[in-house]
Amino acid sequence: MAVEQAPVDVVAAAAAPNNAAPAEPAVYFTLESSDNQEVKISSLALQQSKTLADLVANLQYQNGTTETIPMDNISKATLDKVVECGQ
Repeated sequence: MAVEQAPVDVVAAAAAPNNAAPAEPAVYFTLESSDNQEVKISSLALQQSKTLADLVANLQYQNGTTETIPMDNISKATLDKVVECGQ
């Protein structure tokens, strides 16, 4: 004998609100490239780069700092790629 199960309503399950944490507010840092150009990066995108995240943490930059973070060995083109990949 087969046991019948109630049908699963996939649409209702997909439409139900998930219990994910709310998105963090966008906080931006300003990086200064080796060619003296500024690049803005969100804290969320910054977390995609372990090197940048560690740098910000180790130098104790606070969220929302107005201080420019110097990147002495990284060109603007490279920083633009980091920002692009982090989004």
